[in-house]
Amino acid sequence: MRLSFVIVVVVLLSGSLAKLTERECRNKQRVWRRKCLPSGWKTDVEQCKYLMDDALEMTNRRKKRCTNIQKEMQDTKEDYCWPPVCSKEIDACDAAGDEFEEKGCEASMCDDKASDGACKSLKDKLVKDCKYSFDECPEPEPTPEELCKAASDSFKGNNCGSILCNDKASNSIGNCDKHLAKLTKDCSFAFDCPKPEPTPEQLCKAASDSFKANNCGSILCNDKASNSIGNCDKHLAKLTKDCRFAFDCPKPVPPKPRCPPSHPYAYWTDNQYCCRFNREKVYRPQGANCDGSAIHPGSMCCQGDAYVKCPAGRGCINAANIPPKPDNRPRCPPSHPYAYWTDNQYCCRFNREKVYRPQGANCDGSAIHPG
Repeated sequence: MRLSFVIVVVVLLSGSLAKLTERECRNKQRVWRRKCLPSGWKTDVEQCKYLMDDALEMTNRRKKRCTNIQKEMQDTKEDYCWPPVCSKEIDACDAAGDEFEEKGCEASMCDDKASDGACKSLKDKLVKDCKYSFDECPEPEPTPEELCKAASDSFKGNNCGSILCNDKASNSIGNCDKHLAKLTKDCSFAFDCPKPEPTPEQLCKAASDSFKANNCGSILCNDKASNSIGNCDKHLAKLTKDCRFAFDCPKPVPPKPRCPPSHPYAYWTDNQYCCRFNREKVYRPQGANCDGSAIHPGSMCCQGDAYVKCPAGRGCINAANIPPKPDNRPRCPPSHPYAYWTDNQYCCRFNREKVYRPQGANCDGSAIHPG
């Protein structure tokens, strides 16, 4: 404990100095009384009161002069050389100071434990009667939480997050490099720049991709969402929010009309008719679309004109599960296997036409083909 006793009279005797006679001391005491004490203050009580209460109010010049005289008397180490005007009061203050130290009052005062106890009384006496001054109580060590909060507040207060993340720290703007070091040390974590906020387009794409990846369209449209399969209800909510549209189940595509089983083969423009046989009739003006070959897209004729109108008027497709029908037509003999001529009336030994220019492409030497 550091106790500062401001009474100008009391000092420690130190050193080994020349011994003064009692007569020399009395002379010094007379000089001291004449020069340092106010006139008319003759009694010990008055002198002690002045020394205890008013010594600090001396002018600098007077204080310096009196200090020199007092020092001459103090340095003699002779009790009789120093006027015993305050011995009782000084002894009482010394005893109070010793007791204050022995009881550990300084520590307890700083811990606010002695406000109503003996330590407070002793401190009041030392301050009032003995002119002691006390040091301020030491500041408590900050807790880790307080250190971290201070570092964080300093980092935020200097806008260091923005500065560092914008690559401006090379100039040490606002000492952000130091603030970052303190933040890293006191808060035990590394600072990372925040990721940029996603754009509305990115949010919508992420929501859409997640919705598709979990096959949520099919799940919701099949009324399976009650079990929250794949969290599709959440994906739908995010899709609706981030893409700002409502999800509707696609409308089912109606099936195309079919030809009746009795006439299973669709033909004619936009499949307006259905043929009984899978064979065109031969009608030369229509060329390849009526040449007696199998019904195909673009066929314009039906064998034997055995046709009916498409039940839907147009757009028919072949009947489902058309059973294969035996081909009972007569076949060419093995010696002449290749059928040709109108309605295949003849059979050729070779799979090659002869060249006869008046017939054009039907007699140009190419392979035997319908027509």
